[in-house]
Amino acid sequence: MNTPLSRRDFIKAAGLAGLTVAASSPTLRLLRPSQPQTELQAEQEKIVPNICMMCPAACQILVRVKDGKIVKIEGNPKGPTNLGKICARGQAGLFRVYNPDRLKKPLLRDNPAQRGTFQGFREASWDQAFEAVASQVKKLISEGRVKEIFMLGGWPTCLYLEPYMKAFADTIGTPNAIGIPGGACFFPKAFGWSTALGVGAHSQILTDYENVKYLIVIRRNFFGSLSVVHGTRAGRKLGNYKLVVVDPRFSETAAKADVWIPIKPGTDLAFLLALIHVVIKEGLYDAEFLRKFTNAPMLVAEDGSPLTAGTEGGKTKYLVWDLAQGKPVKHEEAILPALEGEYNLDGKKVKPVFQLLKEKVEAYTPEWAESITGVPAATIRSIGIEFGKTRPAAVDTGWHDPKYKNSVMTWRAAAILNALVGGLVKDGILITGAGSIAAPPPDVSEESVMRIWGTKQGVAMASKGFTFQGFLDAILNGDPYKVSMLFMFSTNIALTGPDATKWREAMKKLEKVVAIDIYPVDAVLYADIVLPESTFLERDDPLYAIAYAPALGFQTRVAAVQPVYDTKHLVDIIVGILRKLGDDYYTKFWVNLAKALGAADPNAMAAKLKDAYEKNGVRGIRAVQASARNLDPAKLESEGLIVLKDSSTLRKEMINKALAGQLLTPTGRIEIFSFALNNIKAKKGYQPYWDPIVAWAEPEVLGKADGRQTFYLTYGRVPTMTHTSTADEPLLSVLTPDYKRMAWINRKVAESLGIKKGDKIKLVSIANGVSVEAVAFPTDLVREDTIWVSSDFGHTSEALHYTKFGVPYHFLTSVKADPVAGGVMSQEVIVKVEKA
Repeated sequence: MNTPLSRRDFIKAAGLAGLTVAASSPTLRLLRPSQPQTELQAEQEKIVPNICMMCPAACQILVRVKDGKIVKIEGNPKGPTNLGKICARGQAGLFRVYNPDRLKKPLLRDNPAQRGTFQGFREASWDQAFEAVASQVKKLISEGRVKEIFMLGGWPTCLYLEPYMKAFADTIGTPNAIGIPGGACFFPKAFGWSTALGVGAHSQILTDYENVKYLIVIRRNFFGSLSVVHGTRAGRKLGNYKLVVVDPRFSETAAKADVWIPIKPGTDLAFLLALIHVVIKEGLYDAEFLRKFTNAPMLVAEDGSPLTAGTEGGKTKYLVWDLAQGKPVKHEEAILPALEGEYNLDGKKVKPVFQLLKEKVEAYTPEWAESITGVPAATIRSIGIEFGKTRPAAVDTGWHDPKYKNSVMTWRAAAILNALVGGLVKDGILITGAGSIAAPPPDVSEESVMRIWGTKQGVAMASKGFTFQGFLDAILNGDPYKVSMLFMFSTNIALTGPDATKWREAMKKLEKVVAIDIYPVDAVLYADIVLPESTFLERDDPLYAIAYAPALGFQTRVAAVQPVYDTKHLVDIIVGILRKLGDDYYTKFWVNLAKALGAADPNAMAAKLKDAYEKNGVRGIRAVQASARNLDPAKLESEGLIVLKDSSTLRKEMINKALAGQLLTPTGRIEIFSFALNNIKAKKGYQPYWDPIVAWAEPEVLGKADGRQTFYLTYGRVPTMTHTSTADEPLLSVLTPDYKRMAWINRKVAESLGIKKGDKIKLVSIANGVSVEAVAFPTDLVREDTIWVSSDFGHTSEALHYTKFGVPYHFLTSVKADPVAGGVMSQEVIVKVEKA
């Protein structure tokens, strides 16, 4: 059994002593452009605002430029996201500009047999490259095969320029354009939260680190991975709250915790259900909050159907039992809504939602959870009582979780536990101003591969189109139909796609592959046409909402230097292709873009966008957007951001919205009974994965690892890396110690297998039989039944010169989709360990 580790105990844990950051050889030096160029670079010194793009955190930064060269990057002290702070990745942004590994000119390859290598490419002009792309698109359009074109966007595109990619797809007429992060990063987590709050994406909710007094962290490592906004806020208040970290591995966040709980992978849901049990059993819940802010008093019939009372103002009204009046009334008309009990209504028995929750979790005792999680019942009960007695308390919002079959229900349980102690909206978890639109997004086309494939897989939310995994069947088997041309927008699908071997095989079968990127990463090696994109410090950008911060406002990028190489902005690349397709496509694009940007009058906005772009490029687009929102373009360019509402204002507004029943849920309140999940139940029948209240739902891997021959494979991030996109940054490569590139294996297990530190081992996936090589790191800081690796490494591209060893994690995963949101289920992996 794995027992919790206190902060004092961790000091004694072996495994990290003596490890130091490896020194670089040759000595790391600042990489420079071959020669200064352009008037902008000739200026002596200036400070330019920008948004960091070294990870998705979108930190506001200031870039110091001297003699036309970037010499330093700092956090913008006016930035509400990162509060003027910046991490090692952000500091390394200047190396991204001057890295000699960058793609420097458009490349064309005539022989598709050379895909998978960096051989056979020839340099081309942009005109030639655009013509090559347009020629293939025209061919498919003329043959009635336009839907065979598909587009995959990585996080850099999806976070900032997805409307432009989608408008491009709509303009040429393909239904197959999708951002990979939905299925590979956030949608299961976001949808789980949204079933209670109506929102749940990264930019929509934030832990209230300023005020929280008791914080439980699951499936998260905010001190050692992405999002400076979370680490900064949590770090500066460290010591003001008790921190409990639930993680199979002793992460950087666990190192800062008061208690580390090494839980069995995939069982966090059972842990949360037991905490809910304890809070209710001990009477530690906030009854007043539940009555005012949630639908916990809503009456439900014996058949599980809620007692509704029509719709008003777009919100579903429902009945509660008013103890003061002794009868059922609408929630807003009740004086004292009942939370417990059983009532008779027209001869039928009805109960409040809270009563049903109480009955449902009765069986989820700490002893029950111990048998599943490996966490002692006494520990669970103690944490439950502490959590229930402390105000404000919260379970952290999480970040990346498409990991297990039960991910949606896990985060729903987190939301309910937060609601029980009044930790939603007003304390604990905040709804932020940016991106607060109801989740999930609108349906995609019924012709899209993602929707058809997801429906065949039985994914409840298939219509949202996040199941990009379906393109593999389309390429390899023509199911549901053949796709033949791929656009990759900053995505390294050959390394990060589930069952990466299949993606490499599939890309060799396509008629044409177009890669838009800044580096020759593994996926770029499978392209026929390579269109090099400018880095974030070399470009002016459109207008964006401030994300990941408790503030409402807008921000932008201002070019610090002109492009060092022959590269272009993604918008210029898209426009360049469309101009080659003809004036009709070019003109239509601006209308589709206006629609994608949410314009009330798309035709009028399209004319403005087109004219502004033709006069001033992307900077002109930004000016039109700023004008539409009555923002000062000059201030945006000088400061990089404009804050309209601070956190105090937003908090008050959200509390008032919640009290008025105007949250973005169907009922306008926090939903302890989810109407979204109940709709799924009505269509697909009951499954615990979409229980309208909450239920235990098993991960696929539960009980399949014995800790001797077979192991749960888990992954995480390291502080110096972002996904796989930073592995070729020279400074970050030097800063990353070798042990963070290694496979963490429990020391006792390693000894039993004859494995020593530094030994080469093989990790063999039980599901697909693929094996990868890793370097062993025996340590006490991981469970005996678990192997942990960082998923940031594993590159094989011969065109990258600063990468080092690591584990190519996604070769070991299988093509799956969780039954609710369609996430890739990336930790539903069991491996064998062998000496290499």
